[in-house]
Amino acid sequence: MKLRLPLLLLCLHLLTSCSGSLNKPDEQYLSPGNIIKLERSFTVPALYSHVIFQDGKIINENNLAPYRTSCILDLHDLGPTTYQAEAFTIDKVEYNEEMYSDAGAVVRYFTEFYLTSDTHKKRTILTCQILGDTMQYQSFHLTEIEQATGQYFRYFKF
Repeated sequence: MKLRLPLLLLCLHLLTSCSGSLNKPDEQYLSPGNIIKLERSFTVPALYSHVIFQDGKIINENNLAPYRTSCILDLHDLGPTTYQAEAFTIDKVEYNEEMYSDAGAVVRYFTEFYLTSDTHKKRTILTCQILGDTMQYQSFHLTEIEQATGQYFRYFKF
């Protein structure tokens, strides 16, 4: 009888400590109303309408490491075009997943951030993505996005 109370307290402690670690309240996520500021200029290559950021650099499709977070900035207009410093506002965020390969049960997880700015009339989309084999991603936290885009962007949450 005396052993029940300590055992019950131990079980409650284990349950609450596990559930707290899953939520990760210290992680930050981008949401509508947040500002993304382009800090470094870049050039979109001829015949492309997007650039890919991974590990803080702009890369081409041939160098993409699909199992690491990358972000694609889709600008809608074909290059060559140079983009200078400007601020974008996040209007909408969509969380998606799609089957990438049936053979290996590989899933592409991607979050689309719909952006507007005073400079561009068309909506710009920043898509962050990664391939995975489990149902683990729902959204990309800010540190993952910062790692992918490096010093090209700064992020402001309100």
